[in-house]
Amino acid sequence: MTSIKYNTWSRFTTEYNPLEAGSIDRTDLKPHDNAILRALSAEYFPPNHIEGNPENTIFVARLNRQSDEDTVKKVFSHYGRVKKCTLIRNIVTGISRGFAFVEYYHKHDAMRAYAGANHMDIDGKKIFVDRELGRVLKGWVPRRLGGGLGGKKESGQLRFGGRDRHFKMPFVPIQSSSSGDPKRGDREGTDEKHCHRADGRERGYERGKRSHRSHESPREFQY
Repeated sequence: MTSIKYNTWSRFTTEYNPLEAGSIDRTDLKPHDNAILRALSAEYFPPNHIEGNPENTIFVARLNRQSDEDTVKKVFSHYGRVKKCTLIRNIVTGISRGFAFVEYYHKHDAMRAYAGANHMDIDGKKIFVDRELGRVLKGWVPRRLGGGLGGKKESGQLRFGGRDRHFKMPFVPIQSSSSGDPKRGDREGTDEKHCHRADGRERGYERGKRSHRSHESPREFQY
């Protein structure tokens, strides 16, 4: 098991590591799918058509393919003055790829949109809102290169440490006070009755939509 400092542990990744992102509790020692191997050797450079201040920019995904720039800009203008809205399209067909970048004039407006717009319904689709990770998260590798911080269970390529799917606290051994042997707790740490989640949660990953709910503070990005 990799070393975890519990006093500084976070549900969110602060520096992207493909091996950690592929682990529900950041303790995997070996890649469990080929995509992680690809991500470990990948070099990613953000697209040059994404400009502006990344700290003032949010990433909007899972858009209806029929939604256009004007629709997205109008919705996100409720959170502040939008400087630029870039809807990503297929370079050949011009059809929307279902995600966009929205830049605000002020960082606090981007924070408000991050906190308030996630899972909002736009044109019949429940959207996903996050920071613009490509330019602000060190070591970032997108999903198309085997990285990312999301994924669906049926795809077999789950990634953790992001807003949609958090890291879970690893199990830690409970020290036995009756043994008088400080090493006993470590030996028994692999037995379920001597282990627990350091955050008090039940073993295993929360199922269904509950696992996707988050309660981030609107004051700051929690990454």
